Amino acid sequence: MQWLTDWCELSQAESISVGYKTEYEMYFMGFEEFLWAAGYDDSLKDEMLSHMLTTRPFDETQDSILNSLFLDYIILGGMPEVILIF
Repeated sequence: MQWLTDWCELSQAESISVGYKTEYEMYFMGFEEFLWAAGYDDSLKDEMLSHMLTTRPFDETQDSILNSLFLDYIILGGMPEVILIF
């Protein structure tokens, strides 16, 4: 089991880059940003907010579309490059 201990210690060591190094922190997109990236404007977001604030249900068509969009968002993980390719 010594090899496992050695591997764990080695895997925690930070590698040293050669040349210039730029670090970026990338965050996932929220559902609102996903809708914007998918080509939807703020009117859909505003309509969703209105439904939530008034606890008014969506009609079947709206519900189906929004569920499909949310499923796409969940599957893609909200990562910008993946969404761009999608």
